[in-house]
Amino acid sequence: RMHPALIDFPSKIFYDDALKTGIKPEQRPTPQEINFINKQIPLMFVDVDEGYERIHGSNIFNKEEAELVCQTIQTLLPTRQPNLSP
Repeated sequence: RMHPALIDFPSKIFYDDALKTGIKPEQRPTPQEINFINKQIPLMFVDVDEGYERIHGSNIFNKEEAELVCQTIQTLLPTRQPNLSP
C-alpha cells in the first residue's frame, strides 16, 4: 500500500478520485534518513545520469537505477527492520 500523498495525483487525474490506498499517512511514516523536499509528500525523482536501459531477450533493465534502489534499501533497512539484511 502506498502513502496516501503518493496516490493523490493518479487518483485525481486518471481514476476520477476512485483510487484508494487503504492506509492512513501515519501507517507510512516518512523516512528520516532521506531528505525529502516536502516531508508531507515522501516523493522524489532521481536522475541517474550514468544509467541506461539494456535489452536482454524480452527484458529491459537499467543496472545503475537498480543499484541506486539497493543503496536506498541498505540505508533504510537497518533503522526500520534491524533483524533483516538487505
